[in-house]
Amino acid sequence: MKILNFIFDNCKIILSVSLILIFSVIYLRTLNFGFINDDFDLVRNSWNEAIDTFLNGVHFRPLWYLSFPLINYFFGPSAFVHHLLNLVLHITNLLLAFYIFKKILNAEKALIIVFFWTLVPQISFQISWVSNRNDLLMTLFLLISLNLALHDKIKSSLLIYILAFLSKVTCLFYPLVYFTKFGLGNSKSVKVISFILFIIVFLISYFALQNGELQSHIAELSIPMRIVNHAKNFVMGWILLIFPIPFFKNIFIIFVNLVFLFTSMYVIMKSFNIEKNSILLIIISFAISIPLSINYEIRTTYTLSLFVIASLISLINIEKLDLIKYSKYFKIIIFTSFTIYGTYTSYFVTNNFKSNQYDINGKEYSKDNFYLNYFYLGFRLFQIDLLNKILK
Repeated sequence: MKILNFIFDNCKIILSVSLILIFSVIYLRTLNFGFINDDFDLVRNSWNEAIDTFLNGVHFRPLWYLSFPLINYFFGPSAFVHHLLNLVLHITNLLLAFYIFKKILNAEKALIIVFFWTLVPQISFQISWVSNRNDLLMTLFLLISLNLALHDKIKSSLLIYILAFLSKVTCLFYPLVYFTKFGLGNSKSVKVISFILFIIVFLISYFALQNGELQSHIAELSIPMRIVNHAKNFVMGWILLIFPIPFFKNIFIIFVNLVFLFTSMYVIMKSFNIEKNSILLIIISFAISIPLSINYEIRTTYTLSLFVIASLISLINIEKLDLIKYSKYFKIIIFTSFTIYGTYTSYFVTNNFKSNQYDINGKEYSKDNFYLNYFYLGFRLFQIDLLNKILK
């Protein structure tokens, strides 16, 4: 019992130290990773090639594409520098997230949110893989935008949002957050501006998609079936976010994750308390999740996972939680189980981006067992087979 009392009396220090140590063990080693897969196409791009790609390609992400020749201009195509930039961007996002949620909620909850977000294996892609910098940039500008909005600088917030959109278009529905009294809209002019902005970014995203071709098994579908497919992707995205099947490497990890999920659900139900800021975070989560109807892959949930975690933590009333019988034991179970699951899985996922290819002009380095490819390929083939049977 003395040990438990010591842990809870010093929980903030323990969480902070644990956060730094775990993060260092998992991610500092990525500074020694080389290039892999898409890196060879992106990092090689000159200024003109980067501009041509985002103007004429399916992905309208100017800041993302231009970040590669920009780094090369000052430092050369260094794998170390490109990985360092990803690491710095993520650490900046962690600090911004803590500051913002400290203002919205409180310091204790902000620390818990950052702790859990650090251990979520879904964010391993963005930190470890040079090519996934787009999510890091988008999240950076979204957090800055949200911070400005919380300080009643709404128009400046919308301007910074544009930078987030220019990093990755999957935040195109974020302006919807400014349409409701529970969101960030505090005047008719703001709602009008955000609506116009939403129409513009939606049209840009739509016309950019026209530069690409639908996958064969999607192109053959009728319009109603495509809508059903989008609905399926949306549901799958949420299921995989809450219950990340591809990350279950063995029975032990499945068991640990289930212990965490069921204990967390019990604690939330027993201490449930919804406030205005909880609604705001839920609205943001929903707006960011809409693009899951296009692509439900786990590695697209970097930003979403942060706001889902924040939404869930915001629903917990600490005073109610402390009144639950054996509440200290529940807290220990939750933090211990998630630490085991998150640390083990994040380390495992990160290994998939490790390469010894440091020359961007050298032989391309790729792995046959590139993480998650088998899961999504298998599910896609199952879906194609199922649709063929239905259509017959």
